[in-house]
Amino acid sequence: MDMSDISRRTTVIGPACEKPPVIDFGAIVSGDKLEYRESDKVQYKCNPGFSLTGSEWITCSRKTWTPAPQCLAPCSITKQQLEAKNLLLSNGRRHAQLIQSDHTLGFMCSEGYALTIPSVRKCVNGHMDLPSCISETGKNCSRPPTVENGDITTFLEKEYTSGSFVEFKCQKFYAMEGQNISFCDNGNWTKAPRCLEPCAISVEEMENQMIELNGRTNENILRSVYVERGDFLELRCKPGYSLATNLSQSTFMVECNGNPIVYPECKEIVCDPPGVVNGSFRPQRNKYRDGDIIIIACNHGFHSHNGQNTAECTKNGWLPTPRCSNTQD
Repeated sequence: MDMSDISRRTTVIGPACEKPPVIDFGAIVSGDKLEYRESDKVQYKCNPGFSLTGSEWITCSRKTWTPAPQCLAPCSITKQQLEAKNLLLSNGRRHAQLIQSDHTLGFMCSEGYALTIPSVRKCVNGHMDLPSCISETGKNCSRPPTVENGDITTFLEKEYTSGSFVEFKCQKFYAMEGQNISFCDNGNWTKAPRCLEPCAISVEEMENQMIELNGRTNENILRSVYVERGDFLELRCKPGYSLATNLSQSTFMVECNGNPIVYPECKEIVCDPPGVVNGSFRPQRNKYRDGDIIIIACNHGFHSHNGQNTAECTKNGWLPTPRCSNTQD
């Protein structure tokens, strides 16, 4: 027997996929076997207390397994933790709790303590931030903290008892980082929020970059466009320009993240004069811009492409391609 035949047969009958991935805190419960072939499936299950995210079934497709699920850890809260922070569960009692990931738990404080909000907290893959309880019998606080580019929305008092609070809001276009409330905690205020400065994109800058807002021209903007921290803005190249790195993409997103805005390069759409064999075209120019149209005249006995005697300059070049042939397309 020819060795190449043996090799081919071995390739055909060999396994199509490696063993499916192993996941932490979980195991395969169905479909497990020694060798796996195309379209084989396996099912995962998480250990008790862990919650599964993603599809419990994965498939061998083109020698690769579709993404495996993940087992998210629960959060455990002990009676001692609750006592140390003067916390009670929402039923007014203290006892150990096990909460699955993405589930929530409500809290309250022992008598004589004020609860920092929010009172309901979520378990995220084994981690939960517990609220704090502030003594209502501690020292009073004087003037509350000030927040740059922000304002206090509650009535100002001369003095604040321990456990009382003030609320903040940020000025227009500024984004809040942190809790919008600061508590008086035994003579000291808890950490106040920050108001993050927005990104201001000026019309002049957009003109220099040859970009504009998607759906709006720069003439409709007075001076600047303001984007809150963490938000995105959809832009596009101005008419007659296209993205230098991706001709098929018409718009692009920029994010306000505290760093200078980075714009892709917009380049002018230009076409060189076409070479039309067995024909000519007009008007004759050294360079053509987006939307320019030429008229093609073929020599006797030759025909233009699909009977189309015009071509347009686009970001993808001349469309349709200017040419003359001796056969009818």
